Amino acid sequence: MDAPSGAPTPQQVDGLVALAEDLFNEAQRCADAELWRAAILSLGGAVEAAIVATAIRLEARLREQGAWPRTRDPLRWSLGDATQLARNAGWLATSLTHGSDDLFAPLQGEVGDAVRFLVAIRNMLVHPGVYIREDVRPDLADIDQMRPTYEILHGIAAQVFGRLSEALTLHPSD
Repeated sequence: MDAPSGAPTPQQVDGLVALAEDLFNEAQRCADAELWRAAILSLGGAVEAAIVATAIRLEARLREQGAWPRTRDPLRWSLGDATQLARNAGWLATSLTHGSDDLFAPLQGEVGDAVRFLVAIRNMLVHPGVYIREDVRPDLADIDQMRPTYEILHGIAAQVFGRLSEALTLHPSD
């Protein structure tokens, strides 16, 4: 399938895939060095890049499903936009109703629910206003809190990558 005019080229999509892998690996290096903010931001970037690359590759199918955002350039999507598209496309299953104020509630559901936890933690660490507004927030100086938090987020990211791989396997050349 030829890319629509102005759409990312296949080389750019390949670059997004490579970026997702690089960020995922960088996240682990940062976690090993106990650089928790950098580790979590890298995980968020890896998930975003992987979803955007998958969405671009499966754009025709997403348009058929009505899941493609009508006026949005995929290279301008936020992490929240990307994860919402992945849930709408059925790549990231959900079992919980959205709307709980409990930060940890998404961890009780499917990967599409759990990714909300990753987005929430990442947003706290990158947006000062979000960090200040939240009653429960990561304590980056507390290794006993951050190591398991990172491991949970790493596991969520790995699950997202697995689901995206499954989506591409089911529809390899849309």
